[in-house]
Amino acid sequence: LQPMTKPEILRRKLYEHNLEITGEYVAEEGDKLYVIMTAEYCPFPRRLTEAESVCGFFDDEDKTANKYRAREAERLEKVADSLEKAGRNSDAQHYRVLAQKVINGIGVENTCDVIEYLNELYPFAAQEKWDNSGYLVESSEQECSRILLSLDITSEAVDEADLKCAELIISHHPVIFEPRKRIKCSDPVYKLIASGIGAVCMHTNLDIAEGGTNGVILRKLSSKLRICGEPEPFEELGGGNSLGWIVTLNEAVNARKLAEVCKEIFGCEYVRTSHISKKLVSKIAFCSGSGGSMLGLAGEKGCDALITGDVKHDVWIDANNYDIALLDCGHFHTENIVLEELRRVLEEKFPLLDIEIAETSVDPCDYV
Repeated sequence: LQPMTKPEILRRKLYEHNLEITGEYVAEEGDKLYVIMTAEYCPFPRRLTEAESVCGFFDDEDKTANKYRAREAERLEKVADSLEKAGRNSDAQHYRVLAQKVINGIGVENTCDVIEYLNELYPFAAQEKWDNSGYLVESSEQECSRILLSLDITSEAVDEADLKCAELIISHHPVIFEPRKRIKCSDPVYKLIASGIGAVCMHTNLDIAEGGTNGVILRKLSSKLRICGEPEPFEELGGGNSLGWIVTLNEAVNARKLAEVCKEIFGCEYVRTSHISKKLVSKIAFCSGSGGSMLGLAGEKGCDALITGDVKHDVWIDANNYDIALLDCGHFHTENIVLEELRRVLEEKFPLLDIEIAETSVDPCDYV
């Protein structure tokens, strides 16, 4: 095979069709470099990560291939520069890290070092008493080179990690929460252990950390709306920790406009709102996940609106009675956005690790 452009797409598609690249070379003609691949059917399917599909499978001693690698890294750096100019700093950093991997290859780190770094940023000791965050399923390997990020560790997420040869999955929701009296073979915990894949889960400790889930929402809201002054804690948990934030806008907007902003920030298909969608709001509380029970607290703190997910029927009634604009953006959507931030901080610390957001980390609901 000799792709004239975008070889990374061809590499990934070959593996999706159970073909394995058995050789990859670069031919030089004038100032042009051409990629050539050989592939064979593989009875043991696997999938390429983004980094693998970009890096390719060249011989390290091939001077022409190294020349191609240098050009590819330069191209990725230019993409990063464009993204940075557009204000997409996280994406820019990701492309710069890809450029490093093209030159240096995918690296290896001690799994405990990765977990310790996460503990520094999002201390596991800060989790709520009822929570179960931590290194819940140990990997069979002490080192890791590939990490999959997912909101939930579903059976599909474990399958994806296995196909991509990831040694570790980092998730938001704990894969083990309630005590189990039986583990079926379809249980993700069974599949993790059988595949030797570790699971690190960061739930409430990630929600309350300064740069965690609610911190990401704060940053994204601030980029879309002009915020007046410093944000204030929503629910104070003691010890300097809080769940969610309250912001005040420089200029009030109606609740429908706020809903449109939320739709763009969270990437959700729709936003449920209370009846007073035309009301002007300026003091807004938000809490990721399922924060409907905090409506009363939002009212006590003088908020005009509450942004959260998983709102129950009685909370909608209260919102309409108390004249508070309530916006339900979905549990999944108000939390899944933290995965990009997790990738950013991990790539910043461990630039040669192959860290990928799971393709299977999707809304578990369909909408008819």
